[in-house]
Amino acid sequence: MHVTESKMAWIGIIFTMLGLVTSVYYNGHILKMTRMENEMNCYLDLNQRYHQLVYKLVHNKTFRHTNSDDLGDDKYVIYELFDLIATVKTMENYFSETAPQLKADWERKIDFLLTKPAVKAAWKTQSAYMNDIYSPDFIAYIDGTIHAKP
Repeated sequence: MHVTESKMAWIGIIFTMLGLVTSVYYNGHILKMTRMENEMNCYLDLNQRYHQLVYKLVHNKTFRHTNSDDLGDDKYVIYELFDLIATVKTMENYFSETAPQLKADWERKIDFLLTKPAVKAAWKTQSAYMNDIYSPDFIAYIDGTIHAKP
């Protein structure tokens, strides 16, 4: 009987180990899916805000203006877009599950936005105090992107 009890104990240990490995695997999978869902929700929220702001500018035909004096209150909408872009650029490093797809999507949106004369004019108006608002990396990124686009 001693041998049977020993075999039963080993069978119990093996099944416990299998249960533990299976549990760890599926919990890891669930955590990965939860992280992906959270990243997608964050992306969708940022994306919705971007589209609301751009819609305002398109509706008001603001993108056509080349002088910051002509922008009126829409320059504050553009400033909100700069803050939104700064948020997106900051959060890029925290997205791990969806990063490649989201980064490429946001790069296209940012490139589109920074080609508009009104956005370029609004960026110039912030030059006196942008160092107080944005990080040097973000300023260099926007300047480089604006100057790279015709």
